[in-house]
Amino acid sequence: NSGVYNILNLPVTLYQPTRFGYDFLGWYFSADFSGDPVARLEKGLTGDITLHARWEARTSVIRFVNAEGEAPDPITVTYGQAFDLPQPSHRGNAGKHAVYQFEGWYSGSLFDPESWDFTDPATGAFASELTLSAGWTRSPEFAAYTLIDSETDFRAIANDLSGKYLLMADIEFAGTSLDPFGTFNGILLGNGHTLKNLKITWTENQTTLTVGLFGTNKGTIDGLRLQDPVIKVSPNFVNQNITTYAGTIAGINAGTITDCRVEGLDLIANSHDIAEKFMQQFGKDPRNITQNDRTEWEKWMKQDFSGTMITDDPYWQGLCLQVYAGGIAGRNE
Repeated sequence: NSGVYNILNLPVTLYQPTRFGYDFLGWYFSADFSGDPVARLEKGLTGDITLHARWEARTSVIRFVNAEGEAPDPITVTYGQAFDLPQPSHRGNAGKHAVYQFEGWYSGSLFDPESWDFTDPATGAFASELTLSAGWTRSPEFAAYTLIDSETDFRAIANDLSGKYLLMADIEFAGTSLDPFGTFNGILLGNGHTLKNLKITWTENQTTLTVGLFGTNKGTIDGLRLQDPVIKVSPNFVNQNITTYAGTIAGINAGTITDCRVEGLDLIANSHDIAEKFMQQFGKDPRNITQNDRTEWEKWMKQDFSGTMITDDPYWQGLCLQVYAGGIAGRNE
C-alpha cells in the first residue's frame, strides 16, 4: 500500500499493521530486512521511500480428543504451512474387523471436518491452541450387526438365533452355566475375541442330544476363540438308547465354522444315571475306567443295585450310549 507524508510534520510514528496468523516484526527500508527496523520517519527525510513489512507466521498447538480410543499426541503447526493430521485408532477396531470408520477431525459440537480453522470463536483472533475431536461412524458392512460387549449381551443371542452378531471384547463367564442355544441360523463374528471359562451343562431325556454353545449350527460362525470351556452332557436313560453329539461351538455343524479355536477344553459326556450309581458303589469315575477295571464294570452292568441279576430286564437290554465329541463340533455334516 502507498501513503503520503509531509516533511513539515516529521517526525511521524509508523502505524502497526495486523495480519491474521502472523506477528508484525517491523518496517524495513531493505527488502531483505537487513538493518534495524524503522519505527518512525525522522526530520530531514525527503523524497519517495519504500518500506517493507516483515512478518513471522504464528504457531498453534493442536490437541486431539478421541473418546473411542487412544488420542494422538499434540502437534505444533505453523500458520500458512501444510501439515498432516494423525489418524486415530478406535478400540472397537482392535479385533479382526474394522467395525468403525474414521470420518475426520472436528471442532465444536457439530461434526464438520472441513469447517474448523485457527480462529478463536470467542475473540475472532488467531488461536494459539486448538482442540479437535475424532468423528466415527459404523462401517456400512456392519451396520446391521448387534454388537456384543458383555455376558448379558451374549446370552441375549438365544432370543434371536437368526440374527447377526459381532463380538467387540473378550467375555469372562467365570464358570457360570449356559444352556445350549438351540439351532443357529444367523451370523456370529467372533472378531478374534475370546469366551473365557464358559460352562455348558445339559441333562435331557432324549434319544439324541446335540450339545454345545449351539445345539446345531446352520449359520456362519467365524473368528471365535474359547478358552478353558467346560461342556458336560449327562443324558438320563429311560429304557432307551442315547446318542450324544457334543462340541464346544456346536453339537452338530451343518453350516460354516471358520477360523475358530478352542483351548483347554474339559468335555464330559456320560450317563447321569449310570455314572452316579457306579461311583456310589465303587468310588470310581466311569469316565476314567482303566483296563483293570473292565471286569468290575462289566459285572456291575449285569446286576441291579441289590445284587439281583437282571440280564433279562428290558431296562438294560440293548442299552447303548454313543458319544460323538469334538473340540469345535461333535459332528460335521
